[in-house]
Amino acid sequence: MKFGVQVNCYRTTWDDIQRSIETMEAGRWNSLWFADHFLPPGRREDEHLTAFEGYTILAVAAGMTEKLELGHLVLGNTYRNPALVAKMAATLDQASKGRFVLALGAAWFKREHEAFGWTFHP
Repeated sequence: MKFGVQVNCYRTTWDDIQRSIETMEAGRWNSLWFADHFLPPGRREDEHLTAFEGYTILAVAAGMTEKLELGHLVLGNTYRNPALVAKMAATLDQASKGRFVLALGAAWFKREHEAFGWTFHP
């Protein structure tokens, strides 16, 4: 059986995220996951709080680790250009020596789309 963890990247600090990554790499974990939101999901009054960008933070984590599989829960397809995602995924997969898992999703967070001026399709 394999176990992975989604490490929180909202309302937190880089130091806390770094400690989580290092603990997982040193332990018996199999995979590391980050969400892909540009605002912390939840209450509108929390929008000013920390929300680390999911793809960037995963690339940093790839450089910090050697054994963990890496992925997102999930990349939002409405605000990510498909051709660019494919290029980024291929690059990260090569840099991590095949440890990257590409996962795409519907990007459900309407407020996030509004905040960044993206169309939110039904």
